[in-house]
Amino acid sequence: VMDSLAAAIPSTLWLIELKQSGGNLLINGLATDNQSVAEFVRSLSRSAHFKNVELIESTQADEKTGPFKKFSIQSGISYETSTTADGAPSPSQAAPKEKSKS
Repeated sequence: VMDSLAAAIPSTLWLIELKQSGGNLLINGLATDNQSVAEFVRSLSRSAHFKNVELIESTQADEKTGPFKKFSIQSGISYETSTTADGAPSPSQAAPKEKSKS
């Protein structure tokens, strides 16, 4: 799950806080612009680990943090998956099965 999360983060976006409660995850962070936030939401949505990804809030951050967008995203988490973050089969499922020698 953490690998999928890290792979989804654009270079112009920073995570400030992650809160997990049951099967849900709340992500708070800063981004240079709304496009970075939208890209992050799309990337999470494509991952098999994140379900029902929803942008809760995106606002202009206060002046002391700089010209950033502050955002909150909520998502369900799935720990069981048979695909990687890009939708490809996991290595254990993609590997060919050995033929039994008789």
